Amino acid sequence: MWRHRPRGCLRGLILPLTGLILSVPGRAQSQAQPAGTSAAELQNQVDALRASLSNTRAELQRSHQEVDDLRRRLEELEARLGASAGKPAPQTPPSPEYPTLEDALKAQQSAAPPSGGEATQEHEDMLAARIEEQNQTKVESASRYKVKLSGLVLMNAYSNRGAVDNTDLPGLALPRPAGQTNGDSGATLRQTQLGLEVTGPKLAGASTAADVQLDFFGGFPAYQFGTTAGLVRLRVARASLDWSNTKLVIGQDAPFFSPLSPTSYASVGEPALAWAGNLWVWTPQIRVEHRWSVSESSGVTLQGGILDPLTEYIPDQYCPN
Repeated sequence: MWRHRPRGCLRGLILPLTGLILSVPGRAQSQAQPAGTSAAELQNQVDALRASLSNTRAELQRSHQEVDDLRRRLEELEARLGASAGKPAPQTPPSPEYPTLEDALKAQQSAAPPSGGEATQEHEDMLAARIEEQNQTKVESASRYKVKLSGLVLMNAYSNRGAVDNTDLPGLALPRPAGQTNGDSGATLRQTQLGLEVTGPKLAGASTAADVQLDFFGGFPAYQFGTTAGLVRLRVARASLDWSNTKLVIGQDAPFFSPLSPTSYASVGEPALAWAGNLWVWTPQIRVEHRWSVSESSGVTLQGGILDPLTEYIPDQYCPN
């Protein structure tokens, strides 16, 4: 059966299809727009990388030029030093590789030649003075072992009020006898010190050494004008054998169980607090010590020995001849 449909129905069907078809290109165009924007950003990044690479190449070329200049200046310095010493400068083959800029700068700072004629002359005078200092006469030994001389020239000024046991280095205050002045003042060089150190040979695998320390604090000679002539006094005299972990010391030294004393230039002949419990007297002794390493910066030491106790009596009164 055939039926007749009005034309208005077909128009209503075609128009929506047309609108649907026409809307498809519009979506495709809106999706293609972001793709064009991403390409532009990528091109900008590529251009930035090219510019950075160009700058890096320029800086590297400048660095190579600076290294070449520094190398040329070092060669000129070697030539000058060789000419001043009267011998040709050593010829070193050129290195196929460039040194680092840091090494070249360090070499320039440590060995750069002075600029100008006056500066060059001053540099040569300084080198000559150093050579003369090294060639000056030193304390020598009759043997091949090392000898070291040390000393301290010390002057002390003093002023006392009342009566004391020792006028230039008082340790005790005493009652003033009748007729004695109430104080004194002056200056002395009796606390001047002399020292001598000697390094000996190897014995039984141990390093040997010895040292002596003297001063002029041994009293005053009993003759005319002896007030300014201090007597030489033996302070320390010791010899040692030192192995890797063990040490043997023989001689006169401070007590090994009380090695530390207050230090002061006003009290060198007799350590401070000598009459207040400080055990300082240089005593004949034999001691042995052994060391254990706990770490690179710490260790443990065990000491033991024998001492000859001393008294404060004057030898002439205690042991008359």
